[in-house]
Amino acid sequence: GVYLMSNGVPGLPVSKRGDNVAYANEVNPITMEFDDWWDAKRASFGGDDGAEFMPADVIRAFLPPE
Repeated sequence: GVYLMSNGVPGLPVSKRGDNVAYANEVNPITMEFDDWWDAKRASFGGDDGAEFMPADVIRAFLPPE
Protein backbone atom coordinates (compact mmCIF):
# COMPACT_ATOMS: atom_id res chain seq x y z
CA GLY A 1 0.00 0.00 0.00
CA VAL A 2 0.87 3.68 0.07
CA TYR A 3 0.66 5.40 3.43
CA LEU A 4 1.91 8.13 5.73
CA MET A 5 3.70 7.09 8.91
CA SER A 6 5.57 9.20 11.43
CA ASN A 7 9.27 8.65 11.97
CA GLY A 8 9.29 11.18 14.81
CA VAL A 9 11.12 10.74 18.08
CA PRO A 10 9.74 9.61 20.39
CA GLY A 11 7.75 7.27 18.19
CA LEU A 12 4.02 6.84 18.55
CA PRO A 13 2.97 3.88 20.66
CA VAL A 14 1.95 0.81 18.66
CA SER A 15 -1.78 0.22 18.92
CA LYS A 16 -3.50 -3.16 19.04
CA ARG A 17 -3.86 -2.89 15.25
CA GLY A 18 -0.12 -2.34 14.73
CA ASP A 19 1.75 0.76 13.63
CA ASN A 20 -0.19 3.99 13.23
CA VAL A 21 -0.42 4.58 9.48
CA ALA A 22 -2.77 6.54 7.21
CA TYR A 23 -3.30 4.66 3.95
CA ALA A 24 -4.12 6.45 0.70
CA ASN A 25 -7.79 5.84 -0.17
CA GLU A 26 -6.97 4.31 -3.55
CA VAL A 27 -4.10 2.13 -2.30
CA ASN A 28 -5.30 0.56 0.96
CA PRO A 29 -4.49 -3.15 1.34
CA ILE A 30 -6.51 -3.28 4.58
CA THR A 31 -9.84 -2.39 2.93
CA MET A 32 -9.24 -3.38 -0.72
CA GLU A 33 -8.52 -6.57 -2.62
CA PHE A 34 -4.96 -6.86 -3.97
CA ASP A 35 -6.00 -6.59 -7.63
CA ASP A 36 -7.92 -3.39 -6.85
CA TRP A 37 -5.03 -1.44 -5.30
CA TRP A 38 -1.83 -2.88 -6.80
CA ASP A 39 -1.93 -1.01 -10.15
CA ALA A 40 -2.55 2.32 -8.38
CA LYS A 41 0.36 1.61 -6.02
CA ARG A 42 2.71 0.85 -8.92
CA ALA A 43 1.60 3.98 -10.81
CA SER A 44 2.18 6.23 -7.80
CA PHE A 45 5.27 4.69 -6.19
CA GLY A 46 6.63 1.92 -8.41
CA GLY A 47 6.67 -1.81 -7.77
CA ASP A 48 9.38 -1.88 -5.10
CA ASP A 49 9.33 -0.94 -1.44
CA GLY A 50 10.59 2.51 -0.62
CA ALA A 51 10.28 5.60 1.52
CA GLU A 52 9.97 9.31 0.88
CA PHE A 53 10.71 11.60 3.80
CA MET A 54 8.47 14.66 3.99
CA PRO A 55 8.76 17.59 6.40
CA ALA A 56 5.83 17.88 8.79
CA ASP A 57 4.99 21.31 7.34
CA VAL A 58 4.29 19.73 3.94
CA ILE A 59 1.82 17.29 5.49
CA ARG A 60 0.19 19.98 7.64
CA ALA A 61 -0.48 22.06 4.51
CA PHE A 62 -2.92 19.36 3.33
CA LEU A 63 -4.79 19.00 6.63
CA PRO A 64 -8.03 20.87 7.27
CA PRO A 65 -7.67 23.92 9.53
CA GLU A 66 -8.16 23.29 13.22
